[in-house]
Amino acid sequence: MNKEKSRVTINDVANLANVSAQTVSRAFNNTGYIKEETKNKILECAKKLKYVPSKTARNFRKGETKKIAVVFDSLKNLYFSILIDYLEIDLKELGYTLDAYFVEKHTLTREIYENIVSEGDEAIISLLEVDKEIDELIDVYKLPVLIAGRTSDSDVINFISADDFKGGMIAANELIKEKCQNFLYLGEVPGIICSILRFNGFNDALKKYGITPKEIYCYQNVEKELDKLSKENYKFDGIFCFNDMIAYKVKKYFKNKNDIYIIGYDGLAKDIDILEPLKSITIKKDEFAKRIVSKIIDLISKKEEKVLHELIIPEFVIKGRFKLLSNMLTLTY
Repeated sequence: MNKEKSRVTINDVANLANVSAQTVSRAFNNTGYIKEETKNKILECAKKLKYVPSKTARNFRKGETKKIAVVFDSLKNLYFSILIDYLEIDLKELGYTLDAYFVEKHTLTREIYENIVSEGDEAIISLLEVDKEIDELIDVYKLPVLIAGRTSDSDVINFISADDFKGGMIAANELIKEKCQNFLYLGEVPGIICSILRFNGFNDALKKYGITPKEIYCYQNVEKELDKLSKENYKFDGIFCFNDMIAYKVKKYFKNKNDIYIIGYDGLAKDIDILEPLKSITIKKDEFAKRIVSKIIDLISKKEEKVLHELIIPEFVIKGRFKLLSNMLTLTY
């Protein structure tokens, strides 16, 4: 399902030939105006790079395949893996193929967007944050983008996401109920919008009790950071983790201690039976996927003119089951 890192792309051919990706696409598909000299140059560059045009994209242009691109940066993140599975099922029911784009950067960039344009996809679902310049590209190429699980202040890009600020507040309140007194927010990497929102909500809720949580980032090395805190004699009884993957590592680290309360984010145990129970903040991913697909189809068919910025109130999960705090409430603005 993944695009191989080593695969030569249309952008590689475009760079070598000193033309746009759209011009390369026209050369291979015999569409639009293109000088014979330019076309020959492109074909020579493609041959040199051993570039093979996407058969799927060609079929799409013949009306044989309908594709929607999904952009993500890691299937090691089980949340992405689960959500993509749900998206693929829902898109298939509507006659669409999920076109998966694995990227190393944590952002949907101009290069990735233009590559997807040239491949013939009808729309993009981005599970990543989106560069500011994508606004201008949407105006040029008319290929719609829907951000899923992240937010944006763009006036032209739609997003549907869990209300991460509210999720952080819920986590804080649940730990307060457990009578925790010393609090830690354990993030993965700084600067990610959803992480900032989760911490801000966590911090704001604790402020009401005169509490300031410690904030650290583990860069996927949870044990190392917890060892540092232990050597510095920091003691925590309430830990809120950026996601469940971190929370499971924290839970393993403190496996012999019963006086530490840990809350994750994503509710993975709700979707993967083999995972042990974990307290977590999440939204129902199957319903989330259906909402994403419904919206992206509206964008393709141009049924929806107004840009949608939608937040879904998350819920607190105990032992893999939802504790009813809300009924998939949404805030649209």
